[in-house]
Amino acid sequence: MTGRLDGKVAIITGASTGLGPVLGSRFVREGARVLLAARREKLVREAANAADPGAVAMRADVTDEHDVAAMVARAVDEFGHVDILCNNAAAPGEDRWIWEQTLCNWNATIAIDVTAAMLCTREVLNRSMLQRRSGVILNFSSTASYSGMVRKAHYVTAKAALRAFTKTVALEAGAHGIRCNSIVPGAIDTQLWRNWVQRTPDEQGVDFATQRAKSLKGVALQDISSPDDVANLAVFLASDEGRALCENGRFPVTRPSLQVAGLRLLQWHAAPHALISAEVVPFRPHRGVVLIVEEADRGRPERVAAVAARRALSGFAGHTGHPRARGRSARAPDGITYRTDGEPSTSTSASYTSTTTR
Repeated sequence: MTGRLDGKVAIITGASTGLGPVLGSRFVREGARVLLAARREKLVREAANAADPGAVAMRADVTDEHDVAAMVARAVDEFGHVDILCNNAAAPGEDRWIWEQTLCNWNATIAIDVTAAMLCTREVLNRSMLQRRSGVILNFSSTASYSGMVRKAHYVTAKAALRAFTKTVALEAGAHGIRCNSIVPGAIDTQLWRNWVQRTPDEQGVDFATQRAKSLKGVALQDISSPDDVANLAVFLASDEGRALCENGRFPVTRPSLQVAGLRLLQWHAAPHALISAEVVPFRPHRGVVLIVEEADRGRPERVAAVAARRALSGFAGHTGHPRARGRSARAPDGITYRTDGEPSTSTSASYTSTTTR
């Protein structure tokens, strides 16, 4: 049985703990050859050993351009080229109110969470992807970049910048056959997250269970994402199955709480009140049209969704009406209907139904 990443070569940064080793193991199981990189050499070697023979380990500080150049050169020398770059390296920084913020904490977080992604992207494009006119770049942001997070101005700013970076890279590299997408999860059940959840109740004088329950308030499944959940999504985006999906900004839907994705537009997004809330709808005759709906805009969710849906669905038989028309419906063959009523909505969620969701 062939894997979804057979023949692919991937670099995964931040691969010593948390999501990184899980990504490495999953990519290897799907047939990829993988270079795992991190600053903590012992841990990244353990991660490579756990991933089996398809992985090699390397110590690299991805905030240092010389280390980044050596990392990409090692992958090219070892495997011949690079198909996939996962900019997974990240750091939350110290918890500080903005009036307590230090330049050292601010700059260190920006360097790891944003600058490192730029350095790795630049190097892998120059050393392999541009020449081959092929490649996938995955960045890992956070829902905190939309909602904000107290005592985390440095981290929130960095993760928001990473989303903007993703859009720009997608626009610049797309013409060369290279895709760039951002995965935007909420909390992920790693040791880092558990440490944070444990530290917060200690400061507030409540127990761990109470704090965890508070963080899950409003989450339908009453659970948070696991590293495997995020790795599953990364595999799909890195595979040829995700070849038509690229965050290229073609639809002007930029509301922070609603993302609608269509042909060649994608921002995978996990809402604060859901796990990774992505629905893939295999529309026909337009192949590759994907709608991603999370918690909707509290003002006009139906209208925002409908404007983008009409543009995504333009060309379907029976589709008529201007995107700004009021009181009309955009209906797809699979039974998805969006209304464009002009009056503000009091609903807190945009919804749709389909008989062919993933």
